[in-house]
Amino acid sequence: MHCVETRGLRLAGADWGASGRHAGMLWRPKPGASSSAQGLLAARALFIELHEDSGWNPWVLEDRADDLERAQAVMAEWIRAEPGFRMMTKKQLDAKVAHLDRDLRRRQAAIDERREKDKAASTRQRRTPGWH
Repeated sequence: MHCVETRGLRLAGADWGASGRHAGMLWRPKPGASSSAQGLLAARALFIELHEDSGWNPWVLEDRADDLERAQAVMAEWIRAEPGFRMMTKKQLDAKVAHLDRDLRRRQAAIDERREKDKAASTRQRRTPGWH
């Protein structure tokens, strides 16, 4: 029986044919998968945690490479199970990220413009006689 160890938590066994919903996504094991749904949840949690930690600790992915590799192996045994679900191609994902980036830059420009207008109005107000 295949076991997944994640930070001292040992998850064993297989949950054949069971699919589960996690974080709004429906998952099912690929044929021959040896990890449980609990193993998938633990692997996803570890994967997310390590990548979040890498924002302030650039060595965490290297230091925990073995744990990350095991988590990725478990995640590779599962696929999305929503009816009609299709993974995005790299081109589609790149286009989506570019769109989100453009949207973020547009919103930030509006915030910056508003800040400058408020700053100018505040400066004019302070120059007004009798302003305290």
